[in-house]
Amino acid sequence: MTTSRFTYRLTMAFLYGTIALTVSVLFFSRLPFHRERVDLGSMVHGTAHQPYAYRVLVPAVVRAAAAARDAAGPRAGGWDPISRLGARLLHDAGADDQGALSFEYGVLFLLSALCFAGFGLLLRSLARVTYPEHPPFVADIAPVLALAVLPLVFFRQSNLVYDAMTLFLFTLCVDRIARRSYRLYLLAFPLAMLNKETAILLPLVLYLREAGRIGRGRLALATLAQLAFCGAVRLVQAWGMRGRAGGPVEWHLDYNLAAFGDPGFYVKTLAAVIPLAVLAGYGWRRKPAFVRRGLLVTAIPLAGVAFLLGVFGELRDYYEAYPFVFLLALPTAVEVFQAGGRPDAPRPVVH
Repeated sequence: MTTSRFTYRLTMAFLYGTIALTVSVLFFSRLPFHRERVDLGSMVHGTAHQPYAYRVLVPAVVRAAAAARDAAGPRAGGWDPISRLGARLLHDAGADDQGALSFEYGVLFLLSALCFAGFGLLLRSLARVTYPEHPPFVADIAPVLALAVLPLVFFRQSNLVYDAMTLFLFTLCVDRIARRSYRLYLLAFPLAMLNKETAILLPLVLYLREAGRIGRGRLALATLAQLAFCGAVRLVQAWGMRGRAGGPVEWHLDYNLAAFGDPGFYVKTLAAVIPLAVLAGYGWRRKPAFVRRGLLVTAIPLAGVAFLLGVFGELRDYYEAYPFVFLLALPTAVEVFQAGGRPDAPRPVVH
């Protein structure tokens, strides 16, 4: 490896790490520290309300880290920096009363930072496989751009503890589907489902990717098996948590209908959505079919669910669609800033 190439890689690694940590700090500052239904303490200790309690992966990782620390006993001093990190973050966020959970919050911060960094690197991978005609530096800078947008979402609403993991695992699965590399997908998909039930959209993404490439019967069987797994996980969780406060879903239709009558809703939402929609929609037919279909098969169901069961204007409800939005917006941004050739006749690997 030449010196210039090593320097370039070191610079990019520093840039990725810095922005991932910055995004993590901003993400942490918008966590719900005093919402018993869904704060970290409630989720770790098993008192969170349904349906948030179903999202068990991140709380399980945090609990496992705390158990490992406790098992170390007197030798647990090596864990102290994590507790100090959590305490400092809680202080800066004005949540000093959560100090008993400083270790757990420290673990959550580190886990979120890793997820954001991994999410960025996965978008780099997706940009390379989707737009091989672009210069390599376009894919290299993609993570910086994708991560830089996220804080605009953070400050519109509270973040939830599993959001960073949702971005990472869903994007990991999309990357594996795009590359038709399914061994890692088969490991990541169950984790994605345990993290958030919106992973049920992944079998549909995979179906679109493989349609016409493998036999219909085999593809239908693979899709049904994944959907059945998602249904089984949800049923087991609902049965196991049937005595927990809350219900399997929360209905927010009345809230959303009321929000549509507030002019402020359109000012706040459209200001964030329109620029991305223009970048993603420009030259729509020139862009890879897999990415276009992936956006539709994620964004439309997510919008429908958010309208009935979520908060329609909360952009964090659409994180699963973000990889597709970004990949559609990227060639338009390249055009605008003349960072590469105009993709009038793209030669994507992913069709």
